[in-house]
Amino acid sequence: MKEQMSHRERVMAAVSHRQPDRVPIDLGGTRDSSIVVEGYERLKKHFGI
Repeated sequence: MKEQMSHRERVMAAVSHRQPDRVPIDLGGTRDSSIVVEGYERLKKHFGI
């Protein structure tokens, strides 16, 4: 079984135009990146949380 990439390896692979093990995502983990309220509410509704 293939080992999973760390979050750092995944992002570095994506920005280096290499294939990550899955799509890296960020839902507002830092001050420079954030999710708009409407998108956040839609995600919560979609997943029933």
